[in-house]
Amino acid sequence: MENSKCDRQFRWISSVNGDPELLSSLNDQMTWFYGQQDGREMYQSMLDTQEEIPTDSSSVRHLMPQYICDLKPETILEIGCASGRLYRQLRQYGYQGNYCGVEVADYVIQQNRHKHPEVTWQCGTAYNIPFPDSSFEVCFSLYVLEHLVYPERGLSEMMRVIKPNGRLVLVFPDFVESGRFSSQLLGLSPVMTAAEKLRQGR
Repeated sequence: MENSKCDRQFRWISSVNGDPELLSSLNDQMTWFYGQQDGREMYQSMLDTQEEIPTDSSSVRHLMPQYICDLKPETILEIGCASGRLYRQLRQYGYQGNYCGVEVADYVIQQNRHKHPEVTWQCGTAYNIPFPDSSFEVCFSLYVLEHLVYPERGLSEMMRVIKPNGRLVLVFPDFVESGRFSSQLLGLSPVMTAAEKLRQGR
């Protein structure tokens, strides 16, 4: 989050040089997987179990919401809010401002509205955020950017809804530093590499 980390050059090969038809097909599949209950069920179950795990003080899962609270923004927007775990964490850390959450799965949004009617939950995507320009002081996402087929488009849309002098706060795996996709451990089996899963259609 410091300036020394802001000089990286991102090269989104998939969204810049990829075959448009293949990318569109991939995006359709990703939209179904994350947006429909029958596609998302196992993934959502994995997300929900994370709330039961204590957050270590050195984890980004603690540092990110603490950083946002320390900014004391009046309005914040979370892209990829899932079932509202970060919203509850922000409140635990003392955040008193207005929170809005956006998620692609409508059934998850309906559950959030039932559980937390005091805040705004909207169905939408990072490519089409359902709020006007310059609506929020902070827009943030935790482990969402790596799931986007068109990350540049998502980043531009997030910037659109931020007020002048606002903040965009992102956490995503550092593929450049690690040299690997850490998310390859997710899926139907944690003992296979991503390449093996692809070959087996998993």
